[in-house]
Amino acid sequence: YALINGTHTLEKNDSAMKTFSIASDNIPSDNESFSSSESAEIESCEIEKNINQVNYSIQQPSVIGEIDSLTRDRITGWFCVSNATFKNVRTRIYVDSILTKMCFQPDGICANLSVHGKSECLLFGKPGFSYKFPKMLNVGQSVIIQIMVTYTAGYFLLVDFPYKNNALNWKTIEGQKNENVQLRPLQQHRRELKIRQNVSEPIRLNILMCGVTHALTGGPLSILRFAVLASRYGFNVRYINIDGGGIDYTTMMKHMKQYNLLKNFENEIELVWNAHGGSETLSVNPNDLFMGTVYFTALIASFTARHLNNPNIIYFIQDYEPIFFPHDSNWLEAHETYRIPHFPIFSTPFLRTYFEYRKESIFRECVKSACDEQSWTAMPAIKSHTTKQHNRLQQKRRIRRVVVYARPQAPRNAFDLTIYSLSEAVGRGVFMKEDEWEFLGIGADSDVLDFCNLGNRSNVCLHMIRNIPEPEYLKLLSTADIGYSLMVSPHPSLPPLDFAAAGLITVTNSFETKTAESFKKVSKNIIVAEPYLDSLVEGLRKAVSLCDDIESRMKNSKLNWPTEWNDERCYGPPLFERLKLWFKYRKPIF
Repeated sequence: YALINGTHTLEKNDSAMKTFSIASDNIPSDNESFSSSESAEIESCEIEKNINQVNYSIQQPSVIGEIDSLTRDRITGWFCVSNATFKNVRTRIYVDSILTKMCFQPDGICANLSVHGKSECLLFGKPGFSYKFPKMLNVGQSVIIQIMVTYTAGYFLLVDFPYKNNALNWKTIEGQKNENVQLRPLQQHRRELKIRQNVSEPIRLNILMCGVTHALTGGPLSILRFAVLASRYGFNVRYINIDGGGIDYTTMMKHMKQYNLLKNFENEIELVWNAHGGSETLSVNPNDLFMGTVYFTALIASFTARHLNNPNIIYFIQDYEPIFFPHDSNWLEAHETYRIPHFPIFSTPFLRTYFEYRKESIFRECVKSACDEQSWTAMPAIKSHTTKQHNRLQQKRRIRRVVVYARPQAPRNAFDLTIYSLSEAVGRGVFMKEDEWEFLGIGADSDVLDFCNLGNRSNVCLHMIRNIPEPEYLKLLSTADIGYSLMVSPHPSLPPLDFAAAGLITVTNSFETKTAESFKKVSKNIIVAEPYLDSLVEGLRKAVSLCDDIESRMKNSKLNWPTEWNDERCYGPPLFERLKLWFKYRKPIF
């Protein structure tokens, strides 16, 4: 990993930046080289600059924060690192790559990385935001690159914007008060929203969410659709953006217009932006109900609800979130959220089964009747959109297509195993006559280079496609034959269901209570393999053997699953009638 780190005052006419650090090893000046025993070698490095008296002083390279206008005003120039050649970045990487230029500017970062002579500008972002270069893999030659570059302005942030109401002891850096920022997330998760109770306010359902990106995935989209349908059923719904992160308000409203149910979102839902970090105090009715949507918003909602008449919250459970983390503080905190008093809305029956199996959430104490009354199990709408669209009904194309859910930014989607098992399947002859197959990777939220030489076949590549709008996504699926999507979770995720509904023979993996039997109840288009290499390869082999039976694929594309969001098994009247009862509780349900 490459980490920009150092303490130096850059003057306008400096001949070189005096300190430039990569993996904690310093380059004293331009064009000097060093060898690192840990993680990287750099052969050359040239510095360009246009600095106007910038005090570039970073004391804690582990601190990552977002720079706002005050700090940005202090960084008035820019500097670029050019022609830095890295070798052996991390122990298992065997490739030469060239960082042709990386520019740190007041309004963003741009880095050009050249691999085998191909140059790409791979990342843009605000200073202070952590980005990873996309992985680039050449399986046939065991080549992989994964470089993370972080521009850190933690010292500025801590001096200028100390965390308010901090209960911890302060420590001093160069005479300035400074907090232990590693504890900041744990503190913020337990800090209630600033509220003012007023009985004249309408009783609201307050939905807490963190920022979203252009790559809106199934979970956030489901919550936004739930909000709209709740509003149409008669509830006063307030969407509360907790952190001001993700895309800005205007962009988000524009982006949601591509989804039919969300086109009028801003006129149907009351909106609050950056509730946790802003100065606004929310006016609430004492009988309001709050809803968390991930583990930390559930904690914020719970701490806020303790001041109201109803101490319970609604918890929209999208996954079993402890598995997102190693065994650390976040893992424990995610577990803890299933102990706060809440009415769970499980995003799929698969998840409910897992929570019941583990006796977590509502299942810790309740009897079955109470469990049913105090929870809801949704089935997010999946439409079968193949009958008229799927071109295999008109003709069999010579080139057959495999769509792969290749999502490097989400570890639970087992990106490495996905690529490796696909490569093994090619190498073992699963896809006979490789020139008659096309492989497309979807789901990445940033530009990722294609993965070539799958199975040591120079002509076989996984072509990576960035997230695309829903209509284009469905159109793409209507042209495919096989879908491949892994999920190391009890949650099935939505891509396997989308793939099956599009008539694709779909390979996915089992996980504890998520079994072949449970998927068989949904569609016979889904093949469930154990999440291990040989089993996955054999799952792909079976999919190839079935993909030419187009008639069966079309028949099995009609899932045993709702097709409309207001279906009684999704977010329809039965859920909202139950929601009315949840508003009336005055004591913790557990």
